[in-house]
Amino acid sequence: MQNQTTVSQKAQERFEQVRAYLEAHRALFSTQGSVVATWRVWQGRKLGPYFRLAFREGRRQCSLYLGRCQWLAEQVRGLLGRIQEHVRWRRQSFRLQREARAALRKAKAQLKAIMAIYGVRMKGFEFRGIARAFPLTCPVVGWRSPAAEKIRKNVNLLTKTAGSSRQQENTEK
Repeated sequence: MQNQTTVSQKAQERFEQVRAYLEAHRALFSTQGSVVATWRVWQGRKLGPYFRLAFREGRRQCSLYLGRCQWLAEQVRGLLGRIQEHVRWRRQSFRLQREARAALRKAKAQLKAIMAIYGVRMKGFEFRGIARAFPLTCPVVGWRSPAAEKIRKNVNLLTKTAGSSRQQENTEK
């Protein structure tokens, strides 16, 4: 029982040393570093896991030995995660921005293809040629425009001629 207490005291002391090292090199660990578990083989037996904090200083790979204590490895992982949190959020927000822009480009391309059928073009976020494509429904042109009047007259002529031909058919019967 006493041995477990001394192990946790040793682990606590080691954690304080590692925390001081991480705080002293906060700029380095804000963008890199991870806790790695490794095993080794001795006389045909697999031993481990042995934990270490892996990072790079310049081009050189370095590590800080943590030992076999699972508790210490978890504590260092948590501390490292808190130090690196703002970088992860920034990377995630940039990734989401890229995805949103790609989705917008795709949606605009689809909309451009659909509107091209009606003769409408896009310039940025504006539509050009709506008045020619949809003269009766276009708020810019309105119902009183010359184009709308021309269409209305043509529609009236068609309905009158269709109506008169129906009357003739009815009278002939």
